[in-house]
Amino acid sequence: FIVGGMVCLSGWEDVQRGFTSPQARTNKLGPLTLSEKQYPRKEDGSHTFLLDISQEEVGGDGSHRAYRDAFIKYIVEGAEEAQNDTASQKLMEQVTKDFQEMKDGEFFTSKERGLVPFLSDYLHHILFGFDPVKDRKDLDFLLNHYSQGAPPAFTSMYYINVPTKNGSAKDDTKKSVEKNSKIYEMSPKLANYPKDATEFKNLSKAELCELAVAIITIAAYVGSYYTFNVCLGNKPTPAHDGEVEEKPNMNLSYLDTIDIKDPEEVFLYILECLRLDPPVGGGHNVAQEPFTVKMLGKDRTFPAGTPILIPINLSSINENVFGDTTFEWDHKRPNLKEYSTHFQCVGRNHHGRICPGANIVVRMATEVIQRIGEARRQ
Repeated sequence: FIVGGMVCLSGWEDVQRGFTSPQARTNKLGPLTLSEKQYPRKEDGSHTFLLDISQEEVGGDGSHRAYRDAFIKYIVEGAEEAQNDTASQKLMEQVTKDFQEMKDGEFFTSKERGLVPFLSDYLHHILFGFDPVKDRKDLDFLLNHYSQGAPPAFTSMYYINVPTKNGSAKDDTKKSVEKNSKIYEMSPKLANYPKDATEFKNLSKAELCELAVAIITIAAYVGSYYTFNVCLGNKPTPAHDGEVEEKPNMNLSYLDTIDIKDPEEVFLYILECLRLDPPVGGGHNVAQEPFTVKMLGKDRTFPAGTPILIPINLSSINENVFGDTTFEWDHKRPNLKEYSTHFQCVGRNHHGRICPGANIVVRMATEVIQRIGEARRQ
């Protein structure tokens, strides 16, 4: 079918092929259109927005790999070790306490306590090396930046091509993005970034930091926020299988039944929650040659250059994959991990597009949910 100007190919083989093959890209985030005006750019005017850069095998110039490698080497690397340090553990203790003490809903919306400030402080500590106490002024600015706008989208709407009621809203956010990027430039993790970054196609530190703002905005912050809303029972479950209305979220009742001390079982709990309500609706590819599909009973041919939606939300409830119990909650279902597509991959099979922070997000979510799950049983 057609959605958002894209051809959606939802067959399981199409999804597998889409996530494990090189991808050509255009200005799409799922079915949404990105605002090219807001893209992070280099001094020569070329953009660095990874979501809209094709891989080298399908017409790209190698920029996708180079910019991604820079982000991983100087921002992502070392984050898993930082998740074990005292500062990270204190933030974990505080967010667990907040969940116990705050009123229903407030935990997910307050900017003073709860999930919103936890995500900002925790991610900026493990990814950039900011100290939650000593760097409080900068962290408060970053929190205000990333929590602009209504949840769960927050500041990510800056990068989406949608009209705003306030014509100056995006101009104000642009100024905030620029200051955010400057703060990142001064972070401990980037102190040794090379002045001559030839291995990263001459991506400067300033340009990497502007790219990092976009990645943190759309993926790390919003994706993590959505994940916790689903897994901790705050977001209604979408209508499935002919239903017309959302259903109450029952995930916390399921959480109370699992082995909360087993991180592997908690991980499966997270995957099953997100299978029924994924944070990202899909990825995309741009066809390199004409293709024909059957649509409404007829063969339809589309030209090269057609954007193709790779639907995570539909692949997650594909009955050919998950069988007769597709629409039921079962975190011990066969092949749950192997067929997961939440991180732009199939299981952990991919072709260079898997979320670069997948491991740290899984670790963060698992530990928070373990702590909260244990607290609920006391």
